[in-house]
Amino acid sequence: MSAISTTRLPQLKARLLDGDKELSGALKDLLPRRLQIKLRHIATDLKFRRGECDIACQGGNARFVYLIDTGIVRVSRLSPAGRRQVLAFMFSGGIFGLPDGGCYANSAQVIGPATLYRIGWEALRDLMQEEPDLKSALLTRVAFDFRQAQRRIVVLSQQNASQKLASFLLDLREYAEFRDKRKGYVRLSLSRSDLGDYLGTAPETLARALARMEEAGILRRKSRRLLYIADMGMLRQIACGPRRAPPGAKFPKAAEARLNRDWTSRLS
Repeated sequence: MSAISTTRLPQLKARLLDGDKELSGALKDLLPRRLQIKLRHIATDLKFRRGECDIACQGGNARFVYLIDTGIVRVSRLSPAGRRQVLAFMFSGGIFGLPDGGCYANSAQVIGPATLYRIGWEALRDLMQEEPDLKSALLTRVAFDFRQAQRRIVVLSQQNASQKLASFLLDLREYAEFRDKRKGYVRLSLSRSDLGDYLGTAPETLARALARMEEAGILRRKSRRLLYIADMGMLRQIACGPRRAPPGAKFPKAAEARLNRDWTSRLS
């Protein structure tokens, strides 16, 4: 048995551009095995045991492109005034670091244990010239990221805090990094500052929104990092409904104080 057959191979995942709408919701691996093997031969493994490690820096020389094997990568950008905006969280099968005029347009950091494939940009560009299927796969992934960015613009501009949180929790269910083996459970491994910067909302506001959903019986907290979605239909209704607070009684102050204590370092 060859060594390459026992080694994990790079993946590039996205929703397909074509196909039945009812069947195309799940993310698919876009790379045939021969392209995975070719990418593996020009890639260097990077393993991180902890988070907050810089991978790419905004404005830096874009010599490498990265594929995510495991873990979560935070992509962000600093405004001229120095304020950070989290643009995306990327997961297994994602790609980042594509150059913009030879430079990185954004910064990227791993936020926990992660494994990445680092590929030289020139080597990847040469392989794309040889392999039209690789160009097609990259186009599909870039189109997927573009659609995700468009959707997030709508979320940020038209939704209140409860709707933003509901939309985010629904999105997380697509990714294995956040799904628990038990049906209906979602794992939250993001810091409150990361989530607040991503959703454009103060962490304290998100804490109150989460607590109101608990009070209404939509969510149940099983642990600091584990949520059970008890009423999926209502969660979808909040995400897609008018810009107003979700149904439920006024949030009790004692419960709000308890929740805010839990949020000292993590959302859940």
